Amino acid sequence: MNKKDYFVTGFITLLFLLAPVTFSVIQTNHSVGGSARAYLIEVPLVILGCYVVVWQLLVKRKIKEMSRLSQIILAGTILFGLYYVASLGVRYLTGSLSFGGFFLARVIVETSILFLSCEYFKVKGKIVLNSFVLIGILTTLWQYGILFFGTGFLRGNDPVLTISYVYVIFCNVFHVILAFYYLHTKNKNLRLFYVFLFLFNFPTVLLTGSRVGAVASAFILTIVLLLDHNRYSVGQKVGQVLGMYLLIVLATVGGLLISDGENKGIIVRSLSIPVELVKKVTPTSVDTKIDQLLTFKVTEQKFEDLKTEKEYKDTSNYVEDSKEVSSNQRKEANSKAYDQIFANWKNFVFGTGTTMIHRYDNKYQKPHNYFAQYTLGYGIIGFILTTIIYFIPFIYVLKRSWQDFFVLLTFQFPILLNSFLQPTFGNIVTLFLFILINYALSLGVSSWKNILKEGD
Repeated sequence: MNKKDYFVTGFITLLFLLAPVTFSVIQTNHSVGGSARAYLIEVPLVILGCYVVVWQLLVKRKIKEMSRLSQIILAGTILFGLYYVASLGVRYLTGSLSFGGFFLARVIVETSILFLSCEYFKVKGKIVLNSFVLIGILTTLWQYGILFFGTGFLRGNDPVLTISYVYVIFCNVFHVILAFYYLHTKNKNLRLFYVFLFLFNFPTVLLTGSRVGAVASAFILTIVLLLDHNRYSVGQKVGQVLGMYLLIVLATVGGLLISDGENKGIIVRSLSIPVELVKKVTPTSVDTKIDQLLTFKVTEQKFEDLKTEKEYKDTSNYVEDSKEVSSNQRKEANSKAYDQIFANWKNFVFGTGTTMIHRYDNKYQKPHNYFAQYTLGYGIIGFILTTIIYFIPFIYVLKRSWQDFFVLLTFQFPILLNSFLQPTFGNIVTLFLFILINYALSLGVSSWKNILKEGD
C-alpha cells in the first residue's frame, strides 16, 4: 500500500465512523426539529462534488474519459436533481411544500458523488474492502465498550453507525468480506485471524436484537462457502459450512455468558426465527425444554415507541411483545405510505414531496420498504431515476460474467433483503456502503481474485 491507499482507507473509515455526527444548518418550518441538520460527513462530499463532478467532469469535460457506467450514473443524477428542484418549486408556489424529502434527495446526489470520485481518483477495490474490515474491527470494539463500560444495551438508536439495524446490515456485509478473504488466502495465520474476527463480531450482532441479522449471515455464508469457485473439494466445503455453524453456536453461547438479563432477552429475540423453525419440527416436550432454556428473568424494559414502560416477567413475553410492536409499526408505516402513493395519479407519478408518514402517536416515521419510501417522496419518476443510479452497476457486472454478478449479489444481499423490511435505503450509512461495494466490484476488475491481487 502507498500513501494514497492509506489516505483512502482512513477517509472511508472516518466516513462511516463519523456518520452519526450532525450540526444545525438553518431554522426552517419544514423540519421536524425546527432546524435543518446536516451530517458532518457531507462536508467532504460537497467538496468532492465541487471539485470532481462540477470542475473536472463537467467544466473540464473529463466525463468523456470516464467509463460508460459513470456517465450513466452522472446523467441519472443530473436528471434527478433537475426533477427534484422543479417539483420542489411547484410545491412551494402552490403552498404544498412539506418536510422529509430534502435529506434523501441530497444523499442520492452524494451517493453518486462518492461513486464518481472513486473512479476519478482510481481507488482500488481492495482498498475499499480493507476499509470495511477496519471499520468492522473498530465498531465491534466500540460495541463491547458499550456493553461493558456504558449502558450495556446495544439495541436502539445510539450504537455506532447511527442505529442498531444499520450496524447489523454492515456486519452482514463484513461477514461476507471475511468469508471471501478466508477462501482466497493461503496464509494460515490470516485465515485464523478472519475466523477470530467473525467469532468476535457475531455476539454484538445478536445483542442488537435483529431477527434478520443472524439468519441472514448464516444463510449467505452458507451460499458463499458452498458455491464459491475455489480449489476446495465438496467435502472440504461442507466441512467449512459445518465449521461456520459451530462458530455461530460458540459465539451465541459466549454472548449469553457475558450478558445480563436484559441483553439475554435481546439475544433470544435475535434467535426467534431459527428457534420457531426448530419448534415446528420437534415434539411438544422438546419445545418446552427449549422455552425453559431460553427464558431469563429480565428487568423493566423501556421501549421508545411505547407510551408507557412495561415490566416483562421473562424473555418469552419480552420477545413476543417487542416483535408485535415492531411488526405493527412496520405494517402501519407501509400501509399509510401506499395509501398516499395510490391516492391519486399525481402522487403516484410525482410523489408527495415527503418520505415520511404521520404515525398514531404524532411522530413521523419512514416507510419500511425501498419502493414505498422513494415512490412516496418522488413518485414513480424519481423512483426510476434513483433505481438507475443504484442498480446500473448490477447490469454491467452481469454483462461481464455470471460469476462476478454472483459475487456482487452476495455482498449486497443483506442490504437488498433489509430494503424490503427496513428504511435501509433512507439511511446515509447503508447507501454509502451500498454504492462503495458497487464501485469496488464493478469497475476495472474481471473477477474477485483480481480484486485481492490489487496492490500486492
